[in-house]
Amino acid sequence: MANLLPNPVIRSRVMSTVVRTIAAFSVVIALAGVLATIGLVPVYLQAHISRTSVEKTIAHATTTLAEDPAKLITVAKNQMAALKPVTARTKLVSDVIQTLSEKRPDGMYFDHLAYKYDPTGSQITLHGELSDPGLLETYRNALTATGIFTSVKIPVSELALTQTGSFTLEITGKW
Repeated sequence: MANLLPNPVIRSRVMSTVVRTIAAFSVVIALAGVLATIGLVPVYLQAHISRTSVEKTIAHATTTLAEDPAKLITVAKNQMAALKPVTARTKLVSDVIQTLSEKRPDGMYFDHLAYKYDPTGSQITLHGELSDPGLLETYRNALTATGIFTSVKIPVSELALTQTGSFTLEITGKW
């Protein structure tokens, strides 16, 4: 098939197509830039407002506490009192969980662990599977022998499940 148009007309049509394509891409890029800017405005405002709020709070606290040294001492004592339960603990929870894992006999597997903090005595509830029901009593005795735990109980409602391979242990202590 032959093109019957003269060369100058062909060139002008090709150039026209190139110009339209460049214009279309320019509009798309400009639109993407505008949308990105609009999308970032809320993030900028939130960051700016948060920073301003923090700066005002720090400035207020600094001027208030600098005016009254007795108030500064009271605030420090209150903060230390709030941290006392955390610093008074003898063991970290991660150490307790490591002990639970180390004392676990072969054939016993944990599938769920729940931790509940209480200043009078925290509790860990273990759920899992075991290959032999006798392993649970062995594990309970091993945990009791460590001296870390104040009680290691098998809930009465769960005793029947130990025969099917499931188990639940309630462990308490001060950590």
